[in-house]
Amino acid sequence: MTGDLRQFVYLDSLAVQSLLASLNIPITEEAIEVTEESYEGGGSAGAKGSVSVPGLGNLGGNLDLSGSKTGTEILETTKRINDQYLFSQLYQKLKENNDLTQLPEERATNSGSQLSFDNGQMIEIEGMAKTDPFYRMLNVASVFANISGIDVDESQVRDARESIYGEEVGLVVETSEGDYSYAMSMAKENLWIDDPRREFLGTRSYTVLGRVEEIVPPNKEWDYIDLLRVAGTVLSENSIDSIRELGNQLVDLIDGFEQEVPFPDLGNVSPEDLQNDGDPPTKQSSIKLDIEDKALSVEGVAVIIQPIAIYW
Repeated sequence: MTGDLRQFVYLDSLAVQSLLASLNIPITEEAIEVTEESYEGGGSAGAKGSVSVPGLGNLGGNLDLSGSKTGTEILETTKRINDQYLFSQLYQKLKENNDLTQLPEERATNSGSQLSFDNGQMIEIEGMAKTDPFYRMLNVASVFANISGIDVDESQVRDARESIYGEEVGLVVETSEGDYSYAMSMAKENLWIDDPRREFLGTRSYTVLGRVEEIVPPNKEWDYIDLLRVAGTVLSENSIDSIRELGNQLVDLIDGFEQEVPFPDLGNVSPEDLQNDGDPPTKQSSIKLDIEDKALSVEGVAVIIQPIAIYW
């Protein structure tokens, strides 16, 4: 596990405060004050005197926030530092009370025994995290929309992503113990990253702390896309299966898509070309999509988690 060194990409501060309250751990006045300042008037309030962060001392001298961009950034940064401090308090208390199941470490120390999960159980997992292939394709398309010669409408891609995913993005973490998939739905408002398109690509190990919501049994599925999960509460299983099949066909159709685009031909560029203001010579090159993981849902047995924090 990552120990005390954490760089957050996701943190549900409200869940942290709620859990601290349920453990009868008081939230410090400094943390409450900064949180209130952060939300009052969208950062237009002024902080009187220096902002005190528990365990870190004072941040700055007298702060005149007065609605400026700098003032808003100071409040947001300070709030995040306080949120992280409160998370550390929660984490320490969970460890002291032995209320935290850690994977894959616990699996390694209890090899041969079957792990069981209860609703509401606190769990910490470490593994490779990835979103569904369709979400990743939309993110790639939005990046390529800025490249000259590629016929992609960035606004259409953005609208498609917003209409399909709304405020929730599905995420799956695969651990080295491999018996279960760990799936969750992230609220975009709790992300701590400016550009989520470059996170959760299945290439980096993350640690997730959260609560077990449910267990997906064998022969059942959990959908990455929140729209399908909501629809599943009123539509029949056959209808949802039909929608899933349509989505899988769309992914198959896009997989292998190939387009010729002009790229700078640097091998034929002369010093004179570099000194001129004209465009360098180009050559046609092929861009082809190759999707290895095409699944838009996760098959059981899967552990569904309400994420509280994601970090590395």
